[in-house]
Amino acid sequence: MTTTARGLLLFSILGALVIFYAVGIDSFPDYENYFFIAEGKAGLGSESNYLFEWFSRLILELESVEPSARVDLLAVLNQIGCLIYFLWIASQSREERVFGGLFLFSLLGFMFVTTTLRASVAYLCVSAFFLRGGKFDIWGSILLLISLAWHDSAAPVVAMCISAFLISKLFDSGGSIQSKLLSSGQKILILVSATIIVTSDFVRPLISSLIVFELGARTAYFDGDGAYNLFKTLFVLLGVLNCFIFASDVRQSIFSRTFFSLLSLLVALFYVVNATMAVRFTFFVFAISLPLRGVVLFGLEKKPEIRLVSLLISPIIFYLSILYIFSNAFS
Repeated sequence: MTTTARGLLLFSILGALVIFYAVGIDSFPDYENYFFIAEGKAGLGSESNYLFEWFSRLILELESVEPSARVDLLAVLNQIGCLIYFLWIASQSREERVFGGLFLFSLLGFMFVTTTLRASVAYLCVSAFFLRGGKFDIWGSILLLISLAWHDSAAPVVAMCISAFLISKLFDSGGSIQSKLLSSGQKILILVSATIIVTSDFVRPLISSLIVFELGARTAYFDGDGAYNLFKTLFVLLGVLNCFIFASDVRQSIFSRTFFSLLSLLVALFYVVNATMAVRFTFFVFAISLPLRGVVLFGLEKKPEIRLVSLLISPIIFYLSILYIFSNAFS
């Protein structure tokens, strides 16, 4: 079945690229925003607005290239990054990596290839960092730097990586009692995160009042009604549930479990501010957990009969993800 999963993953990648080039880049959500940025109409050049995104800003600010061609170039480079990641996943011999890669692409891959042109590589580089064991070696550091160079949403996630590494080292060196305390703390933190989400109406004024520094372009997330709806709330809660199950999986490293507990809190705090922002950070949850564990939620998904069902369902999920992207493009 691993071979079948690998084939479905490759077929889905090919299908996404064919659709993208058949309908044209301007048919996808956010194209107009990217074009405005390339034209210099979105304030991208202000360093106070964007502290990171060095590479993507460089591409969108190329003076010798027409604005539309800049967006095209960014799309191609983004797709190359996505191809490298998913082909690497498809080449893995471990079943959980291949199935996890298939689940990830079925759920979010079409969006990564066609729509989130500045953020996709950031999601996948952080994912690759953990798939390599979360090592802060040369390649691990390069992956985190590339994620920062593509999108500034990687900045708080990279900060969580460093914090989780330091915390895990501190508790891991203290013996079994401290390790148990850390494990309990991880789960409590995730439960607190879920509580923050369901009580966000009460927490939001407090969080807003605590923001005393300049957020640049991200200040826009504090305007309006927070873009809340049932789908986004359920998606974010699913991400937090995924964090809880991940933190409960003793087969995962202390470092990665600590990271997921911190990431759940980050998602919850962003949800209080803006649901769309929280959804985008939830993408980090799935981009890491799906290929790392090879299941969406529970270990029973590894049973052969469940694997077979997942193979049948994944093309349907992929098709629904395509419909969702185009529904946003023309809404």
